[in-house]
Amino acid sequence: MHYDIVIPRGNEKEFVRMAEPLGYDCLYLCYSPNDLDIGKKTIASLSNTITVKPLLLITDRKHSHWPEQRILKLASHQDLRACLEQLRPSFILDIESSAGKDTTHTRTSQLNHVLCAIAKKYHTTFCFSLTSYFSSSAEKRSRLLGKVQQNIRLCSKYDVAYDLVSLASSPEHMRNPLDVKALTRMLSKR
Repeated sequence: MHYDIVIPRGNEKEFVRMAEPLGYDCLYLCYSPNDLDIGKKTIASLSNTITVKPLLLITDRKHSHWPEQRILKLASHQDLRACLEQLRPSFILDIESSAGKDTTHTRTSQLNHVLCAIAKKYHTTFCFSLTSYFSSSAEKRSRLLGKVQQNIRLCSKYDVAYDLVSLASSPEHMRNPLDVKALTRMLSKR
């Protein structure tokens, strides 16, 4: 099943129109807690051939009790282990961008075997954003790609779900799912 996660800005219809010819089966629309009810009404009014689901975008513990599928965007100061254990999100975004500075011989990608075991236990999927990669400078891109590759290897080794998503705010930034799959395959190779 091909799915993508996007952040709409009142342009849900355009996202659905773009997702159908690209070949997506499911489209997750991220909403802040204040916009979730409006988003649900908008999704209900859409007539489409693909599945469209809302996601609650959380950044702290305040909205962790909501029953909706939750996606966590990690702030740089947050502890990933505490967030995984207490919030139990369905998806976690951009863990590689919130990591600290790399040392001379190792990358600081914020993921390790303990966090992978916790993520597997709670069925959490790690999502790596293509938008953060394409919007960064050339120097930062190489570091970011290395961190993503390291995290993908850890996820594969410990059987944790992961995916590359566009996280686009406009439909033009969505990517073809076959291209995303090819990039994922390339990054997971040693």
